[in-house]
Amino acid sequence: MVKDCIDDLLPAISNMVNSSLVDVYFPDIWKEALVKPKLKKSNMDLIEKNYRPVSNLVFLSKVTERIAAKQMCGHLSINNLFPEFQSAYRNFHSTETALLRTRNDILINMNKQHVTLLVFLDLSAAFYTVDHDMHIVAVS
Repeated sequence: MVKDCIDDLLPAISNMVNSSLVDVYFPDIWKEALVKPKLKKSNMDLIEKNYRPVSNLVFLSKVTERIAAKQMCGHLSINNLFPEFQSAYRNFHSTETALLRTRNDILINMNKQHVTLLVFLDLSAAFYTVDHDMHIVAVS
């Protein structure tokens, strides 16, 4: 529906988003989300841990979040405020560049006959380790 009349709605949407950012105000209605379980593994729908929560947010909430994130990342990038080895949220950085950097560091250490230790963490089930009752109290 929004796509059909975007030209008419864009000035109003732009005004609401800009006002929200300038006034540092995020309306309560934009904070509400409909959380639905989404199946991660299609052949195992009877196992609870194979679902992940998906939050459906209000359209204006998503737009405002994207604009704020883009502005913040731009500011951090222009002012060289990202940590040197951070790959997330940076242009021309990815998991691939992080892996290439790690591989390069390992090879350099091997040439110097140094020991290299790597620690890998699987956070795929981290959602289920959170005490959700405590989290709700903390957020409230």
